[in-house]
Amino acid sequence: MITLALLGLLLLPFLAVGGGMAYFSRVRRRSIVRWTAILYLSSAVALIFGAGPYLAAWTIVHSGTRPPDRSLKDNPGRYGIAYEDIVFSAQDGLKLSGWFVPPAGRNAFLVGTHGLFRNRVELLERTVPVMRAGYGVLLYDT
Repeated sequence: MITLALLGLLLLPFLAVGGGMAYFSRVRRRSIVRWTAILYLSSAVALIFGAGPYLAAWTIVHSGTRPPDRSLKDNPGRYGIAYEDIVFSAQDGLKLSGWFVPPAGRNAFLVGTHGLFRNRVELLERTVPVMRAGYGVLLYDT
């Protein structure tokens, strides 16, 4: 829907300039209309395949966490599970923070990774039964 609106806004200058030139120049009307159409279509293709994906990717990358997720304050301690707050660095130097629940009785653990625009609190309810079963769990935020 946004793309159609942008293409419509993009069409207005071409209609005004090309249409005005074609209206006042009766001799070269067909040539002016053809070049106006060619320029509009090339501009539309540049917008759709050039600037459009770039702007969409920039918006996704710079949007960060959803505002409702910032208010989530739950942690494993509220479920009666002992945990450690941890901070570690990724290979590129980015600081990652999370919760580590050491395994109790089992020699395995689960690494929980949230999706885009999510956080570790959303995985907590799904992993509490795993923690109570004795598995270790690592939940972290990027």
